[in-house]
Amino acid sequence: RMYVSDIKRAEILVFSNMGEYVRTIGGAGSGPGEFQKPFGMAVGLDGEVFVSDISRRVVQVFGEDGAYVQSIGLSGETGAKVSRGMAIDGEGRLFVGENRWS
Repeated sequence: RMYVSDIKRAEILVFSNMGEYVRTIGGAGSGPGEFQKPFGMAVGLDGEVFVSDISRRVVQVFGEDGAYVQSIGLSGETGAKVSRGMAIDGEGRLFVGENRWS
């Protein structure tokens, strides 16, 4: 599958490997499963989709079917301001790159 982040429309578009539209994940808002500015994405070993929202400072997790699972906050002890990139290793651990401003 191919995942495309549309920051302007605040959603993730999902396409098949052949380029056919499959579904839309999210939409504009501030509730669970909604985005303000979806930016970074990663897909887990089990097909879960991780999406960082650079305005809300969270990573939201969606099932392979596009259903909302949970949110992971990015601020706190690390002082993270914005998540720019994500990766998942061979053991399924999520790594989030961050930017900090003084």
